[in-house]
Amino acid sequence: MVPRRGPSPNSAGTLEPVQALLAVTVGGGIGSALRYLISDPLNQRMPALGTAVVNITGSLALGVLVGWYSSRDGGGTVRLALGTGLLGGFTTFSAWMAESVEAFDRPGRLALTVIAPVVGGLLAAWAGVRLGRAV
Repeated sequence: MVPRRGPSPNSAGTLEPVQALLAVTVGGGIGSALRYLISDPLNQRMPALGTAVVNITGSLALGVLVGWYSSRDGGGTVRLALGTGLLGGFTTFSAWMAESVEAFDRPGRLALTVIAPVVGGLLAAWAGVRLGRAV
């Protein structure tokens, strides 16, 4: 038997565990670096702004990815690398929760920290799904 090479699925149509793990790891590293490069400068200007921007744009991007793949088969390695890896590393749910707790002591930040990401993220994900299905 010749070993499989590249990101081909196994006979059950799923990725080999090592391929899946590698895709998520590489994507996650890139997503985390992008999150830092985008959110840190914005958070220095206004606390929670960078986290809100990252979560909203991440919602849009994930919506596009979900919409794109909803009408197509496959995508295994790329889908894992982009969705679970890159966008999982890019969005910042745990950081958002910590900032949200701190925002309760500063009501002026509560809207930006809690409401904007929820409403903006939902709208961005909805628009992304529609966009992904359209292309």
